[in-house]
Amino acid sequence: GGSEPARWVEQVVEEVVTTPDPSAGHGTNTERQVKVMVNGRELSAEEIAALPQLGPTRLDPARAGPTHRLLPHGDEPLHEVRFEVKREDGDQPTLVLHGMSGKPTAIPLPASRIDGAIDGFRRQLGWGLGMLLLLGTAVAALLARRIAAPLARLSQAAERVGHGELGVQTDPAGPPEVRRSIHAFNSMSAELSVMQAERDRLRADRELAELGEIGRGLAHSLRNPLHALGLSLDILAEGSEPARAAKLAEAGREQLQRIDQTLRGFLALSASAGARVEEVDIAGLLDDVILEARQRAQGRVRIEREACALRLPAVAAELRIVLHALVINAVEASPDDGLVRIECAPCEPEGVVLRVVDEGEGIADAVRDRLFQPHVSSKPAGAGMGLYLAERLVRLRYRGGIALSARGGRGTLAEVRVLPRETQHDA
Repeated sequence: GGSEPARWVEQVVEEVVTTPDPSAGHGTNTERQVKVMVNGRELSAEEIAALPQLGPTRLDPARAGPTHRLLPHGDEPLHEVRFEVKREDGDQPTLVLHGMSGKPTAIPLPASRIDGAIDGFRRQLGWGLGMLLLLGTAVAALLARRIAAPLARLSQAAERVGHGELGVQTDPAGPPEVRRSIHAFNSMSAELSVMQAERDRLRADRELAELGEIGRGLAHSLRNPLHALGLSLDILAEGSEPARAAKLAEAGREQLQRIDQTLRGFLALSASAGARVEEVDIAGLLDDVILEARQRAQGRVRIEREACALRLPAVAAELRIVLHALVINAVEASPDDGLVRIECAPCEPEGVVLRVVDEGEGIADAVRDRLFQPHVSSKPAGAGMGLYLAERLVRLRYRGGIALSARGGRGTLAEVRVLPRETQHDA
């Protein structure tokens, strides 16, 4: 009771066609033609060209005609026919039949429709790829613009912040990642603005505190010499002996010099950062300070300096205050017939090192850690402002420092390092 499975039928037809030949009178033309029948339908040349390689083909005996070469049903085929389509690059395709006459039979196939279909497919593929590329470029441009515009505004805002304009804000736009970055920048800029305001407030408070400290130091520095000067004048008014009067007059002049030097120090410290900077001859400046120190010492102490040919961009009045404080301290700390030696040497970058060495008793332990604070002095008549002013000038205006250390045997070494003077533009 099962149904018979469907059979496929292929038919290969080889026929000889004879036609009259008009050019030869009563002659004829003989052509050999091959037809391929599949399920009763004749294939065109293009369809033949598209056929895959076939296995054994058979012809139904019921459909055989007088011009057909038959491949009858049976367990073994009488003939095995294989189709092959060959096409070299740029050449016309050819149908090759194997096994019909013992040798391959080549049949040229028209290629116009095949080539047209291939060319059409290529054109469509090219247009498709071009349109896809154009669309991708447009989408990429839109995305880039959407991302680049907010990033450009963010970059401009960052430059403004870098130039000191704190608190700058920019509108969040673009993809989520860019918006988050802009929000973070806005928060940072706002926090920097708050921190700057707080720093300005603290700076103002510190400046007010320093101003008060300097004012107290000035009052203290002037009070002692003025008091001594007043006592000297009172004694002179009582009619003292000439020798004593001369001694009191000299003491009065010394106190006036102390007052003058103190006022110079405070004026130099309060001078604007835009003071005139010039090439200062270190040797000439040292000679002026040494001359004043010798006058004050009155031959009690010897002062020597090494040869020095250095120059430094500086404000001469400021360096004079620094050197005066160090040299006068060394002279006052030295014993009778003691030696104060001054050395100078270059240092990197483009700076100068000055050393003042004395033969005094050294630095007292009680004031060693507070030497650069105001009102700290180991001398009974000292105001404790000389080193304080000198250290601030060196640190704030010359990016340097002052160091005091005890020598191995006796005395103190004061070393000051100064670089070219900072101007308002440098700061």
